[in-house]
Formats: sequence, structure tokens, C-alpha cells
Amino acid sequence: MSAALQAGEVHLWTVTLSEVRGAVDALSGAERARHDRYHYTTDAQRFAARRAALRSLLAGYAGCAPSDIAFESGAAGKPALAGAGPVFNASSSGDIALIAVARDGVLGVDVEAGRAVTDADAIAERFFTQAECAALRRQPLADRLAAFYRLWTAKEALLKAVGTGLPGGLDRFEVSADPASPPALLHDADDADGGARFHLYPADPGQGYFGALAVDRAGLRVVRCAFDPRAGR
Repeated sequence: MSAALQAGEVHLWTVTLSEVRGAVDALSGAERARHDRYHYTTDAQRFAARRAALRSLLAGYAGCAPSDIAFESGAAGKPALAGAGPVFNASSSGDIALIAVARDGVLGVDVEAGRAVTDADAIAERFFTQAECAALRRQPLADRLAAFYRLWTAKEALLKAVGTGLPGGLDRFEVSADPASPPALLHDADDADGGARFHLYPADPGQGYFGALAVDRAGLRVVRCAFDPRAGR
């Protein structure tokens, strides 16, 4: 594993997908078949770019060639490295991907493009807790969309850490909704201690995107990294 990844650190990589070159050539046979099934060219290109970037980054930590990286799925379908190596989680939206990497532990990351949402209140009523909906309504209108996205990405990151994704139910977690403060897990329906299992860290990549990182411990140092498509990391 790369000596640059220290204990107690999470490296959080921002990847601009449109800048990744030669991505299709870096794919495995199964990944290329999946790439070819996409109906829209942009979707296929973004899939290839995020997989190529992920392979390149993990190979740098594991000390092998990108083509040697092999993936497996956990019990809930959460991707992981086959064999020894760092733990990771990845998310993409639009032209941006976030990739979180650590030596060990449990990670979940989510990123969303901050598009206008005309029915944000209805979506919140369907997926958020009553307390979160009330907190959103207390936000000034100018801040409400940012608060919505910070809630959504924090809860998605938590579900990805658990390994269930959206089918696990966004309302199983309750998260603070103040956009001026770092996200905080207030309650976990499956945790007898209320919310001690996971901790949230802000992960906004800028450029109009919102993001969140969930990890299974407090006090980690989150190191922000920008993927360099020329260097492959």
C-alpha cells in the first residue's frame, strides 16, 4: 500500500470525468461490455472515466498495474477490492466523481450536482424524517436548496457506508440540516447508541456540487486530492 496513505487518514479524490483520457482502454472485459450497453454516449464516457480513474488510484495505493485491480461485491453488493489493499467508496454525478480511500474501516461517499429541484419539499416529505423536514422549512428560502442537498448527500453517504444504498431507506438516519455547519448524524434507527456508529464529514467538491463522507470513526484527517489525468492520479 502506498506510504502516502497514513493511518487515521481518508484521501478524498475529486475527478473531473471529462478530463480523463483513454478511459475505455483501461477497462476490463466486463467493464467494457457494461460500457457498450449504455444508450447515451455521454453516460458511457462518464462510466469509463470513473472506472479508469478508480483503477488508476487504487493501483497507486496497492503498488500494481491498473489492469491488475480486481473487484468483488460484499454481502449487500458494496464494491470492494478482491484481496489485500485499501478500502474505498465512490460516487459520481454529472461530470464529477468523488473517490474516498483509507487503509481500513468503513466508508461511504455521495456527490450530487446542485440542480434546481422544484419539488424538493415533496421529496423531503417522502424520504426524510419529520424532524429533518421541519428543519428544512425553517431555513430561509435562499438556503433551502443547499440544505436539501446536504441532507440528501449525508444520508446517501451513510447508506453507502452500510452497503444498502437507497433501498435501505433514507429515513433510517436523522441528520442535522443547517447548511452553515458541518453535517452531523443525530440518530441511527439500527444503532442502539443512537448514532455512534458513523461520523459525517463535509465533502463538497465545489463547482455547484454537494457531497458528504461517512466513516465508522471520529477524528479522521480528510485529505483533499485532485485527480490528475496526465499523471493517472
